Amino acid sequence: MYHEELTNGNQRDVPIKITDNQEGWEADKVEWYTQKEVADLLGVSKATVYHYGKQKKIIKILDPHRLHKEARYEKAEVDRLVDEKQSFPTGMSPNDVAKKLGLSVKHFLLSLGVCIWVIYFTKLVPKVH
Repeated sequence: MYHEELTNGNQRDVPIKITDNQEGWEADKVEWYTQKEVADLLGVSKATVYHYGKQKKIIKILDPHRLHKEARYEKAEVDRLVDEKQSFPTGMSPNDVAKKLGLSVKHFLLSLGVCIWVIYFTKLVPKVH
């Protein structure tokens, strides 16, 4: 089996390993996660996992005959991304902050925008004494 890989802007087919020991396949086994498992591990949506695969952040295992119900991704690549994500701690998401403040995300972002606007314009307008 092959999958496309971008190399210096050029597409080329590179062999990939099959995860299942199906009759007729002479490939090494590769461990994998389902798309849902990857989403849970990374704390993102399945759509984000799809985009990570498109961006080559993780390697999607092709299944042209649709032998599996859900997309699968190479375990080693996913584990690497999980480690990378954990090594760069992030703050709270806008959704988390809004919940903590008892606001909807929409109202929180609107309030945040007003605050930024006020700070920006108070620095532009000179104070009159």
